[in-house]
Amino acid sequence: MIVDDETHIRHLIRAILQKHFPDIFIEEAGEGFHAGWIASGFGPDLIILDLNLPGLNGFQACQFIRSLEFIKNFPALQRTRILAITGSGNESRDQILNLGADDFLTKPFNNETLIRKVETQIHGPHFTGQA
Repeated sequence: MIVDDETHIRHLIRAILQKHFPDIFIEEAGEGFHAGWIASGFGPDLIILDLNLPGLNGFQACQFIRSLEFIKNFPALQRTRILAITGSGNESRDQILNLGADDFLTKPFNNETLIRKVETQIHGPHFTGQA
C-alpha cells in the first residue's frame, strides 16, 4: 500500500514497484485515516507511508496501525511492515521507528534504494503479494 498526499509520488512509486514486482497488488491512499481504513480491509504486507500527510499524519497513522486495539480488531495487520518516507530529513527517523515503522527512506530517493528497501521488507515469511 502506498500512502502519500502527492499523487505524482504515489504514481511514481507504483510504477517502480510494478516494474520490479509485476504480480504485486497495490492500493493507494492520500491521507492517514483513509490509509488505516483501507489497510484494515485487506491487511497489506507492506505500507509505504509518507510522514507529512494532511489530517492524520504519518506518525499518527503508524502509531494507530501499531496500537494493540487496532491489531486486536484487525489481526492481519500484525504482520504488516511499514516503510516510512519523508522529505523532512533524517530528524524524523528515530521518532517513526520508535512508533513502530520497520524502515525509513528520505525523499528524494533513487529507484534502486526504494527497491532494495522494499525487497528487504517483503522477503519475510509473511509476504503474500499485497502492498
